Amino acid sequence: MGGFKLRTRRLFFDWHMPDFLPEVRLDVPHLVDQAVAIGAQSIDFMTKSAFGNCLYPSQVGLTNKVMVGDIFSELCETAHDRGLEVIAYFNMVLNDSLGAEHPEWLQVDRNGEPVRFESYRMMCMNSAYRDHAFEHLAEIAERFPIDGFSLDLQYFHGYGCFCAACREQFAAQLGYPLEPERFTTPRQWLELNDFQRRSREEFILTARERVEAIRPGRAWTWNHSGSFGDFQRLDGQATFLAGEAHPPEYMPCATKAKWMQSSGKPFQFWMPESIGSWGHWTITTPGTLKGTCALALAHGGSIAFNHVAPPCGDYAGRVFDGVYQVLGEIMSWIREREAHCSGKQSVPVTAVLFSETNFSLGEAARLAAVNNPTGTPFVLRGQGQANYFDAVHLLGACHVTTDFLYSEQHLDRLEEYEAVVLPNLGHITAALAERLRAYVSGGGKLVATYNTSLLDAEGNDLENFALADLLGLDFAGYSDFSPIYLDGFAGGYGTGLPAMPQLVKDVGYQRNSPNRALYGRLRPGAEALATFTEPVLESDWPRGYHIYHDHAPPGRRTQRPAVVLNRVGQGACLFFPFSLLRAYGHQPNPWLRELFRQGLEQLGVPHTIQVTAPPAIHHVLTADDQGWLLHLIRIQKETDTMFLDETTPAPPTQVVVRPPWRIGGMERVLSGEAIPHEAAPGGASFAVAGVLDHEIIRIRRDS
Repeated sequence: MGGFKLRTRRLFFDWHMPDFLPEVRLDVPHLVDQAVAIGAQSIDFMTKSAFGNCLYPSQVGLTNKVMVGDIFSELCETAHDRGLEVIAYFNMVLNDSLGAEHPEWLQVDRNGEPVRFESYRMMCMNSAYRDHAFEHLAEIAERFPIDGFSLDLQYFHGYGCFCAACREQFAAQLGYPLEPERFTTPRQWLELNDFQRRSREEFILTARERVEAIRPGRAWTWNHSGSFGDFQRLDGQATFLAGEAHPPEYMPCATKAKWMQSSGKPFQFWMPESIGSWGHWTITTPGTLKGTCALALAHGGSIAFNHVAPPCGDYAGRVFDGVYQVLGEIMSWIREREAHCSGKQSVPVTAVLFSETNFSLGEAARLAAVNNPTGTPFVLRGQGQANYFDAVHLLGACHVTTDFLYSEQHLDRLEEYEAVVLPNLGHITAALAERLRAYVSGGGKLVATYNTSLLDAEGNDLENFALADLLGLDFAGYSDFSPIYLDGFAGGYGTGLPAMPQLVKDVGYQRNSPNRALYGRLRPGAEALATFTEPVLESDWPRGYHIYHDHAPPGRRTQRPAVVLNRVGQGACLFFPFSLLRAYGHQPNPWLRELFRQGLEQLGVPHTIQVTAPPAIHHVLTADDQGWLLHLIRIQKETDTMFLDETTPAPPTQVVVRPPWRIGGMERVLSGEAIPHEAAPGGASFAVAGVLDHEIIRIRRDS
């Protein structure tokens, strides 16, 4: 959609209303009046719900039988008259009512039993339901002058679908039956995952094609187009990307925002306004909304805040005044910041490389685990999307500025980054390997974790790391132990840590991890910054073979390298041949964090910007033609709650910046207050005190 600009102040009306209520009533003029009064620019409004019924009289779908009036028609007309953009929400595969009428259209598990998403029946996008969905979307496009569509729940159940239509199409495309109980190779699970990916892609794009023929030029998005996945060809055709933001998952929200920003597309989060998830009917705190919103805004995105009305009873038809009071405060807060957030580019410092190939491996292994638990195992050590969240969490905890490289196919900015993180990227293609070699040889820094480059395209172990020349280590085998300890620190590495071996464990109490440490032999010129120490024994709790209550203490020292520094050409690689990211994600251990930080220090990273701040401060650095914008976002939870503290500003944050141009001055964007700064080697240093929620600092380029 040429020239589309995503509006920043957005509302969402996620109103799944059944028709067994006494009535479903909405005061549309009041809803629109309030949206305009608080400064909203767009509203994403329900057309068809997860129950399957519509908020307008439909000739194709099922009309809500107790709806008072024609809600969506009135909403479209009234909102447009007041200058509001209208996006039509359509729930694609959840259709409880139609599923009851057409059981042959349902998604089913490998045993033929219908599956549900939460309590709702799921329709299969390969069944005849697809034509019904296309006709239904076409009806909406013909009848309503909407500005765009947002498609929710357009995917398969986590188990996959094994209905008659899926089995028929799978066999026709792959040449063998869809019988997961007989799958014996990783390739079959990879082909099943790819079949589901292609089915979803074709379903969404055909829907858009049908509607575009009727009403061209509309904006299109779908939920989770802004989530990690192996469907980037599909998501590249969305007008803007979209996902969900759910406190208290603040760092996952920041991670997804970074990934969507790296795509180059506009993006938004849908966010519940309530103290829980969707439909909790009690407003959350302004500070919680601001903190989450700041994570989106700082990366150039926006948030569509949910707000819903009771459909019946004494409060029927109107969103509570308390909700509008809070959302009005948030919209004013956004208005102050939006011009300093949208349309900026990230400043390259470090980046995490996302891999579609490795995501597919992880998804195929997950399908195997849930559908064929007794068959030939397809178990991948350390793969999965958790690695991306854990990598960003760890970098953020070290106050290191980071982005994403969107995929192996989006490496245009690779050379701009000081360092690139390969987060358990088990399979590295030959083309990517050569690209990384050139990057390091030219002065780039790599940080690789666990089994990066040790797997072939089907997830099988190779004889050696494909990147052994960069990693500085040749593979010799797996440890015999589930937990492992880091020991034998050398050359000042590990300074300041408690004088004892440091535990690495990525699973919970009385569990053994499949992610065993990798033993290897140093290559000439590589340096071991630490070595492994093995536990006294491998615990076996069912037979009472353990020490104390959980894992065993350190036992035998080895000479096996645990942290490897390898200098190659003008660059270098730091390699952690153990499950660092999963271990940190499982328990954000301050000693693992410090070892990671000291490892980056060995590489001279970061150089462009160095931030010393309290743990609650998250920072984002962007650029425009005037210079840099430093966002300082305070994510400080109240004790043991999901809510963000709104009362106590953070202690001072110390910053050193080294832009490639001369600094002309610094100021707080919102107040205009000048910030004093001092010369530092290659740049300038300054301090920012009093960050309560979101502060923006302008670092001005000298004209």
